[in-house]
Parts: sequence; C-alpha cells; structure tokens
Amino acid sequence: AASCLADLLAGVGRIEEAIEWFTRAAEAGDPRAARSLADLLAGVGRIEEAIEWFTRAAEAGSPLAAYRLADLLTKAGRTEEANRLRMFGLNADGSISDPW
Repeated sequence: AASCLADLLAGVGRIEEAIEWFTRAAEAGDPRAARSLADLLAGVGRIEEAIEWFTRAAEAGSPLAAYRLADLLTKAGRTEEANRLRMFGLNADGSISDPW
C-alpha cells in the first residue's frame, strides 16, 4: 500500500512525500519500492542516496536496479566501479565484485 501511495504522489509531483512513502516500503523489504525510490532520489540530485537504494534493490535480485546503478555510477564519475559492476556484478555483501 505504501508503494502504491508513493506512485500516486510522484505522479502528481509531490516528490518529497513520494520519497517518504517509497522509503517506508523499501525499508519493509519491497525491492520495487527501493528501485523507484532510487529513481526519484537520482532525479532530485540526491545521488549518494540513490546509489545506496539501487544497490539494495540490486542485492534483492533486481537486474534493472543493477543496470541503473551502473549508469548512475558512470554519471557520478565512478566509471571504474560502474565497469566492474557491469562485468562482475555484486558480492553478497553488496560491494562490487572484483575480477576473478
């Protein structure tokens, strides 16, 4: 329900409220909410927070979140991390894997 409310709030431009509700849903374990939260955070320039939530969503098994995380890392100038993520994925602890 929190995620649905957040979608509605975001749809009418109430971004800060949407962020609050997506945060509640994401903290309750909803990976789609974590990805949506990260998208909103990135859109308002809160890059480090967006990276954290994309990482959590990717850890929960969202390939789209991993893809968006790599793009955001690139945009943030962290191209080495982005390239490693694209090639090797994430470790179980959420860190980006090193080459084998």
